[in-house]
Amino acid sequence: MSEAGSDITVRPYFAFGDAPQFLEDPALKRSHRGQVYGAAEFLSAGQRRPYLAQQRLRRRRIPLGAPRESFVDRVLLDLVGIPEIGAIPDLKGKLIGISSRGGLHDVVMRRIFAQSGMDPSQATFITVGGPGAMFGAIQSKRIAAGLLNPPHNFLAYREGLKNLGFAGNFVRSPSTGIVTMRETLERSPDQVRRLLRALTRARAFAKDNKPATVAILKRFVRISDDELAGKIYDYHKRAETPDGKIDAVIAADTIRDSLQAEAITKEVPVNQVFDFSYLPPR
Repeated sequence: MSEAGSDITVRPYFAFGDAPQFLEDPALKRSHRGQVYGAAEFLSAGQRRPYLAQQRLRRRRIPLGAPRESFVDRVLLDLVGIPEIGAIPDLKGKLIGISSRGGLHDVVMRRIFAQSGMDPSQATFITVGGPGAMFGAIQSKRIAAGLLNPPHNFLAYREGLKNLGFAGNFVRSPSTGIVTMRETLERSPDQVRRLLRALTRARAFAKDNKPATVAILKRFVRISDDELAGKIYDYHKRAETPDGKIDAVIAADTIRDSLQAEAITKEVPVNQVFDFSYLPPR
C-alpha cells in the first residue's frame, strides 16, 4: 500500500486467525505471533489492546507515542459452545476455556457472565491456549464453551457447534489500532499523517467495495472459500468505527482494564495513550 507523492510503503503481515498487521518498511523483524521488533515504526495492535502494545515495546526501551487510529471498538470474538448448551446461563457448573489468566478472554468471559446475571465463580475457567486449541477443545467436548475469532468461529458452526453470543455486544474495547513511536511523531509528523490518510482511504474503499475486498482478503489469508471470506468481511465491518476514533469512556475503560491486567498502579491519562488529532478530516 502506498500513497502517491509519499515515501510510505506499508507491507501486510498476517498471522492466520489474528487481525492483519500493517507494518512500515524497512527491515521488518517479527516473531511467529506477530510481535514486532527492530526497525518497525508503526504497529497495528491487532487483537491486543493498544496500551499493552505500548507497554511491551517500552520494555524494549522504545519510546512510543499514542494510537493514532482505532479501526474497531468491539471485541471480535464469539462465545461458542457445544450443541447441548442452549444459552449462556446453561454454562453454570461447566468448564469454560480461556486463552490465559488475566488476558482478554478472561476479562471478556467475566463481563459476559456478569451481564448475563451470573457470577464467574459459577463456572470453572481453564487455560486452553490459542484459537486452534480452543476449537479442538470445544469440538471434543473437553470444555463446554470458549471464545473464538474468525475464521475459527465460522468453521465451528459448520461442525455443528453453537453461537452463544457476540462478545462485542458485551464488551466494547478497541481491538485494532495504529501505534507509533513518540520519536517518529516528533521527527516525521507529515509521514504519520500520510500513513493514516492512506489507511483511511483503504478503509473507505473496503467499506464500499465488498467483492473487491473479499478477493483481496482471499489472497491475503490464502483461502479459496468465498463464503468464509465473505463472512469474515461482514464480521469485521459491523464492528468498525465510522471515523477511526473511539469515545472517551471506552478509552478510559481500556486503560483501566489494561493497567489492572498488567498490575500497573501508576495513573495514565487518556491523552497519553490515545491521540486522534493526526486523522484526516472527514
